[in-house]
Amino acid sequence: MSALVIYCRRSTDRQDLTPAAQEAAGRAWAKSHGYEVIGVFADTCSGSISPLEREGFIGATDALGEGDILWIQRRDRLGRDVVANAFAQKFVERHGARVVSGDCGDQDGPEAELLANLLDSFAQYERALISLRTKRALASRASQGLSVGTAPLGTTADEDGKIIPNEEEAMSLEKVREWYRDGVSVDVILERCEEEGITARSGSTPSKKTIYKWVKGVTRLVAAPRRTYENKGGRPPVATSTPGLVDLLLRLRSEGKSFVACAAHLEASGFRNSRGTPFSERQLRRVVNSLARVECETVGTVGAV
Repeated sequence: MSALVIYCRRSTDRQDLTPAAQEAAGRAWAKSHGYEVIGVFADTCSGSISPLEREGFIGATDALGEGDILWIQRRDRLGRDVVANAFAQKFVERHGARVVSGDCGDQDGPEAELLANLLDSFAQYERALISLRTKRALASRASQGLSVGTAPLGTTADEDGKIIPNEEEAMSLEKVREWYRDGVSVDVILERCEEEGITARSGSTPSKKTIYKWVKGVTRLVAAPRRTYENKGGRPPVATSTPGLVDLLLRLRSEGKSFVACAAHLEASGFRNSRGTPFSERQLRRVVNSLARVECETVGTVGAV
């Protein structure tokens, strides 16, 4: 008996398109045509998503073998895009199988291909109509002053969806924006929000991302102060932590010694880095370069005076 894999897709609450209803239709078709159902796979997603990006569809194709059938209740269960459906069908055919739908039947030849293409085109057309109706409905709500998604900052939506001012949020927004205009850093703004009980819509202290969203488009009248960093106890410079190292290193370099030879000489002399290991060639290069940079900056400063 030939094998058959049922593929289901659901994107709405229509009862005739539930995975269970599609599976039942597929099993009835398989029984009447003499096929054995070896697997049932389903996705819950929009028909605009390519079948090759769906976990269920990929699982269904992996279960297919040579001469098997991938059964779908209707062509639009495969998808609502002509090009994406064509790629999906070719993908199935590469597995040595073929796609059969309840509305096209198990047919082969130019007529079956024409019918499949027509059904795919109508499915794509229907998706475009749904998208157009949704856009018009949202535009109509917006023109009536009703909420469309999340209410704008400083407002809220009542039970009927009417957008009304949210004075408390508007005052908090204006306070944060005033701080930002006056050059207060975002870190300090966060601290002030916590002190004054200013919260995001979630009820918690706003994050940096939220603060930047609140002050988007606001121009600073005073530049924010540069952040200063305290010394957190990092490793001290080599010149101060290892007395005599710099003088010996510079003397060796003036004698034409390579950094490799300098490293060997320093190791023999008992010099170690902050980790207690011998200096590497790279570390010694960094020491000499930093000394040269400091010397250049000093000379430049004296010359400017």
